[in-house]
Amino acid sequence: MNSVAMCTYNGEKYIKEQLESIIHQSLPPDEIIICDDGSNDHTISAIKETMRGWRGSWKLVQNEKNLGYKKNFQKAISLCQGDIIYLSDQDDVWDLHKMELMNQIFVECPEVVTVFHDAELVDESLHVLYPSFWRASLDFDYREFLAGDYRKVLDHNVMQGSASAFRRIVFEKARPFPEEAVHDEWLLLVSLLIGKVVPLPKQLLKYRQVNNVIGGLPVTLSEKVKKWGGSLRSALVQHQREIIRRVCVLDELMGRAESCEGVSHFSNLFKCYRSFLMLRNSCITHHNVKVLGSFWNYVMYYRWSYGTKYVLKDLLVIVLSD
Repeated sequence: MNSVAMCTYNGEKYIKEQLESIIHQSLPPDEIIICDDGSNDHTISAIKETMRGWRGSWKLVQNEKNLGYKKNFQKAISLCQGDIIYLSDQDDVWDLHKMELMNQIFVECPEVVTVFHDAELVDESLHVLYPSFWRASLDFDYREFLAGDYRKVLDHNVMQGSASAFRRIVFEKARPFPEEAVHDEWLLLVSLLIGKVVPLPKQLLKYRQVNNVIGGLPVTLSEKVKKWGGSLRSALVQHQREIIRRVCVLDELMGRAESCEGVSHFSNLFKCYRSFLMLRNSCITHHNVKVLGSFWNYVMYYRWSYGTKYVLKDLLVIVLSD
């Protein structure tokens, strides 16, 4: 049984198009669960009108108070009855064969617990802005991932929630979601603890870049500055906060790993990356330019860096903090 967990909030403009792309799949879902987070527009009526003629099972839940997108997704997933759960945003458009292609992987490979795919970045009229979300914004190479290189997974989220599907066991191990983690980031990390994860190199989603909470477009330094308070200093303070956040997520993950079998091969990976993050944070906190300037002497630091991007960002934070 396949379920779709959808979250909505003031999405009247595009919700009909998204729902129609789901119910008209070549392999349609058995169930659709929609959790609305207190919309005050016409989202609810648009949902009811679109779903009225669908013969499948569906349920609309209206939250009494706004939960925020992370907790709302946790709630929507918890209400699903399916063995395979697909996540959905409210303003994208699914490829006609998305569920069929992803479901085929689960059927053929019982050891697979999560599948995620690439997406097209499009504007509000569905005109393509970038043909690949993986390449444009995430710097993600699925071949490295399949070869067992998970550095980028620990460095930043590479799995878009609305481009993912997972077995129920993933959610059972992942719940409750930690406060520090984004829901899709966390589901991917937990998936790696308990089974095989398959990145599907196909653009099976039109990822609409309108009113996204997180967004998918490539972000320039000036845009980051504007987002985090309008000054370079504030943007770089956020840079350090992100390091600390990822330490917290990793600590939670290591705690969950103790209850999972067969994950010993991740222990050194987690410890190494955590040491790397703590070293960076210490250098920034104590304004230790000398240590960062010779970072290639640190095996763990060098192992986790891609060229010089980390050391340059950290050096800039230190200089602006002086």
